[in-house]
Amino acid sequence: MNHLPVFIRKPYEETLKVDSIQRKDFQRITLENLLAFFAVIGLSEYYKIKRENGIDHEITNLDLSQISLGTWQMIARETTSFIYSQKKKSIIPELVDLYHGKDKKKWEKLTNTLITKRNKDAHGALIDQDKLQIELNERQKILEELTHMSSFLNKYDIVLPLETYTDLGIKKYKCISAMGANYRDIELSGITDELEEKKIYLSNGKQTLELNPMMIAKKSKEDHDFFIYSKTKNKKKQQLEYLSIADHYEVDPLNEKGSDDPSVLNDSDIVKDFYKFRIKVEDHKLHDQKKPSLNAELILKNDFLGINDVIELKLNIMND
Repeated sequence: MNHLPVFIRKPYEETLKVDSIQRKDFQRITLENLLAFFAVIGLSEYYKIKRENGIDHEITNLDLSQISLGTWQMIARETTSFIYSQKKKSIIPELVDLYHGKDKKKWEKLTNTLITKRNKDAHGALIDQDKLQIELNERQKILEELTHMSSFLNKYDIVLPLETYTDLGIKKYKCISAMGANYRDIELSGITDELEEKKIYLSNGKQTLELNPMMIAKKSKEDHDFFIYSKTKNKKKQQLEYLSIADHYEVDPLNEKGSDDPSVLNDSDIVKDFYKFRIKVEDHKLHDQKKPSLNAELILKNDFLGINDVIELKLNIMND
């Protein structure tokens, strides 16, 4: 498991607890974070190649408003297909090969199997209690195979530069690394690119790929946490939502959370970066399309629900 970043490794470790009542939830989180991370890499490199080479290309119906598991899968597949078609040397060629090489069909079959199971769960499909452990064990075997097929990640790091300095004429970066069991402090040198502090990068030891704005860092008390973009809560107000292992962060350009912390971007900068990014990667015909957004709020009258207790569900429908 040492090859897995912390936001995939931690939920995966929880899936190994066979008797845990949350095992199915952590299997879902592991799958979501794995597919989302690969899609973030693909989309970030897609954006970089288009920008640096002035290439006019669109992925049909690519919409970042709200991203499902199937959408993450599509983003990873289509962006790596574009990178492959351009004959460009990817910073992480193993990822392109995973989606378009000899193991393509195997990867697709395994991930689609778990996506289908997850979708059935989300739509209320029930598993008999006496069959639940068997089902979860089957899902676990697939997850184990997927993490094994992702072992190439041990050649890479995911870093957040906090400070830049020069030592004996060599530029170095004090960073937080997300590879391994926990976030940790590292020193990065020998990089040919110029890195911006406060932004997250994928590094192969020589080159880097900026993962901002699809991944951001935020600080809670003394610790940093990396978050992956999830959805646009309100397009008109430019409010975004990002998810980490067991937390979420709501980005609002009118609220300056983090602006007093020099190690992370403030909300307004995240929004600026995101909308500059989205205009380049989304299907252009969707830009001016107005869609209603539905927010549901569960109102509980008591801390605990009984069988015959009444609950209220408040629905807010807005036209973004």
